[in-house]
This record gives sequence, C-alpha cells and structure tokens, in this order.
Amino acid sequence: MDRPRLLVVLAHPDDETFICGGALASFAAAGGQVHLVCATRGEHGRRLGVPPFANRESLPELREQELRAACRALGITDLSFMGLRDKCLEFEEEDALAAQVARYVRRLRPDGMLTFHERRGGHPDHCSIGRAATTAWRRCGDAAWHPEHAAEGLAACTPPRLYRLAGRELARDPGRHGCVAEQITAVDVSPVADRKLAAFRAHRSQTGLDRALWTEEDATLQARFRGVEYFEQAAPPFAAGEDGLMGLSLRAAGGGEAP
Repeated sequence: MDRPRLLVVLAHPDDETFICGGALASFAAAGGQVHLVCATRGEHGRRLGVPPFANRESLPELREQELRAACRALGITDLSFMGLRDKCLEFEEEDALAAQVARYVRRLRPDGMLTFHERRGGHPDHCSIGRAATTAWRRCGDAAWHPEHAAEGLAACTPPRLYRLAGRELARDPGRHGCVAEQITAVDVSPVADRKLAAFRAHRSQTGLDRALWTEEDATLQARFRGVEYFEQAAPPFAAGEDGLMGLSLRAAGGGEAP
C-alpha cells in the first residue's frame, strides 16, 4: 500500500519546526510521507545567530541548510522552495501565487494538505501563503482553472483533505473563532520530543538566544517539547476526536530518508 502523503505549505524555514514539528515527526514516524514546500528562504529574518555568525548575504543559504537539517531530524523526506521573497508574500498576485501552490497539489496528488489559516496566521507571510494554499485546494479539481498546467502533465485532481495550523486558544474555545469542536485535531507529540528538540537545534541562527537548548541535558529539555499540537480540519466531514493527521496512528516507530 502506498504511504499516505501530506503536503505542507508554509512560509519560512523554521515554521515547520516551531509550529508543527512534533506532528510532522509523528506522521513520518508512523509511515507517512511529508513533502514540505517553503515559500521563502527567510532572508529577512532578524536573527543572525548568537553571537552573530551570519550576515544578510549569507543568511538565505544558511537558513536553507538549517531547514534541510531540521527536515532530517523530523523525518521529512521531500523539500521544495518556491523562491519567493521573505516578508513580501502579501504583495504577490493572489491567483498566481495560488497557481504555484496548485502545481504541487496536482503533481504530488497528496492525501492531505497542511497550511496556515488565511486570517489567523499571525504574520502577513503566513496569512498570504495560507490563503494561496486554501485557494489551490478549492480549485485544484477544476480543469478550467489554470488549464496550462495540463500541458505540463499536471491534470486537475481530487482536492486533498485540508488542515490548518491551530493554537491552544482555538482548541479551548473553537466557537469563538467560528469553528466547531469536531474540527479540532489534537496530536500528542510527546513520543517524538527528541526529534523536535533536534529540529530546534538545527535552526541555530534563530534559536541561539535560547541558551538552555545548548547547556541543559537532553532529558530535561525534552520535557519542554512533550505535549499536544493542534490543527483545524478545514472542511467536513469532520473526524470528531481524530487522533493524528488524516487519522494515521501516531504510535509507531520508524523514520524516513533524508531530503
């Protein structure tokens, strides 16, 4: 049987680790295949290491390498960059940006897709890529939408199951945010705390201020990374009480091939 495929569409290197690293590691460990699409290389990030070991010219390449290392730690087997400019996604033409995301959907034909919410992303880049991914999800099955994709061998396809990143606040009170309780998926990431810790350390230019990551014992640090990560199922039918993205069991051990 083919491995379940999850397409993850995010904005910056480190989004995958800081926001949903435990769930992605769990999904991969349970036999799923994760393809991460990162819109930018994070070249306008404010942090350059502690003490600084990067500059504006070297930061994009450094952050790309950090992301590749984080992917290896999390078990993410496929990584693509869209090549867009950091902190400028909101200025991209919306339909064109959605069409770029749709190319991945139509080529990979994933079982599920994970992205930011188009309004609750907390950062303009997050919201922009979330809006583009949501549009791509809604329209990827329409052969009349960007028919030029067919010439590239990318035919219209069945929309994958869509998840959006959610925080603890939404999980505690979904009604306040226009959701119902059945939409919330909770992933226990405690079994992969070591992988999430390794991914945090991989993004050293961005995590260097957290001295504990480099001075405390691993066993102590892993306690910080245990717990639950939350996701919003974007469209019915909702799987009430679902444990794990796409219902895939998150209890198995294992891993994937490095990107």
